[in-house]
Amino acid sequence: MAEAKHARAGEGRSGSGRPPPWGPLAIAVPALLVLASPLSSVDLAYLLRAGQTMLDTGSVARTDLLSFTARCSPWVNQQWGTEVVFAAIFRLQGWLGLGVLRAGLAALTLWLVQLACRRRGAPERAAAWLTLLSAGLLMSTFGLRAQLVGVVCFATTNYLITRPERRLLWWAVPVELVWANTHGSFPLGLVLLGFSALRDLQARRSPRTSIAVLLACAGATLITPFGPGVWSYVRHLVTDPLIREVVVEWRRPGLDTYAGVVFLLSAAGSLVVFVRRRSDLPWPDWAQLAFFLLLGATAVRNGAWWGLVLPVTLAPLARVRPEQTGRAAADGMGSMRKWTAWALAAIAFVALLPWLPHRNADPPGRLLEYAPAPLTRRLEQVLRPGEGFINPQAWGSWFELALPTHPVFIDSRFEVIPDETVRASGRLTRAEPGWERTLAAIPARVLVISRQTQPVLAAEIHGVAEWTRVYEDEDGIILVRAGGSAPPLEDCD
Repeated sequence: MAEAKHARAGEGRSGSGRPPPWGPLAIAVPALLVLASPLSSVDLAYLLRAGQTMLDTGSVARTDLLSFTARCSPWVNQQWGTEVVFAAIFRLQGWLGLGVLRAGLAALTLWLVQLACRRRGAPERAAAWLTLLSAGLLMSTFGLRAQLVGVVCFATTNYLITRPERRLLWWAVPVELVWANTHGSFPLGLVLLGFSALRDLQARRSPRTSIAVLLACAGATLITPFGPGVWSYVRHLVTDPLIREVVVEWRRPGLDTYAGVVFLLSAAGSLVVFVRRRSDLPWPDWAQLAFFLLLGATAVRNGAWWGLVLPVTLAPLARVRPEQTGRAAADGMGSMRKWTAWALAAIAFVALLPWLPHRNADPPGRLLEYAPAPLTRRLEQVLRPGEGFINPQAWGSWFELALPTHPVFIDSRFEVIPDETVRASGRLTRAEPGWERTLAAIPARVLVISRQTQPVLAAEIHGVAEWTRVYEDEDGIILVRAGGSAPPLEDCD
């Protein structure tokens, strides 16, 4: 602690005694990039639809009403808390509220990372660079979906662990309670607390508080509408081979995605640091890094947890030695913070401008991806009341929000959608041999094809006389089966 205080007292002073704004810049710049980028409907839209249903009914959704292939099936809706919060904000401020929420959650995450780095002894400038490292690793994770709430919970728990006042660690219990009701990554909070207990043992401190909080957090994970069922939900997602086969973010990281590239580069860099400075950190720190490195190597989406742990764990290596304090150069003017604040405010206003007209539920055009608005309007006219239809998987979530009375064939909830439906959707998308028989077996009259995600099917469907094209645009095609009819939908008790 003494070294950290010396570091904060002596580093980065300007001529007027005010340090340059390294910390705020490292948080604000990535958050503004997030604000300026479009939202994706792939997971977000079904969260909004489910949340709206729960707000209307006053009860937690437990059966599937969004698809006709899994209709009335039990649904362990572990993310119900996220759905309710997102839907409430959407009702209050529309897409504007969601855009601001996403940027705010990203900024909160990076602020917690920076605080944790500072608590572990990193000077302000070093903590800022470590925060930017985290931002780079997390940038593809800053989409507005349930995982982002899990990221904030992870960052909060990781920060609480760095606090010297062990009584504050008890705040991890309500965090874990929220986490268990918002995203399936909640077991990682217990992992962090387990490594905290190992650090206590290594430092010859009593691990009683860490262990007691760990046990309390484990109990908190059961306080959900589904009780221990949330653990079954997590086990299914982690062990289902079909999910790893069809979902890119569940595959091992490689050079074909941004998240995979930055993960592999950071993993290589961390190995270099370990070889050169392995004696400068206690073994529990290296063990924790190894755990999350291996976890990140199992799936692209798990790189998010690595991006939160890596900077905080390496922060002590950036400590300023006592003899170095007070030697930092005067590298900024006294008014730097003021001008930086004005510049960031101006950039934030510019980034916010495109969102301001969208304080309602109308699609915000280019600010929302995987949301074909003109095609959706025509589709609503083609469909009969309550009729389900065959859709591209990437558009399923959007259709569930935009056409709430029409159940879809498939969406992104792979824990609910039957495996055979997932496989059938894949065969259609790739137009594999026998795809015509697969299509003929689906009890639906209307077919929607995405030019972006189903280009092969869009080309092959020309030769099938049974299907008549009734609409097409740059996004996709709507076709109707000759003489087709959809079976009536059953009511769920």
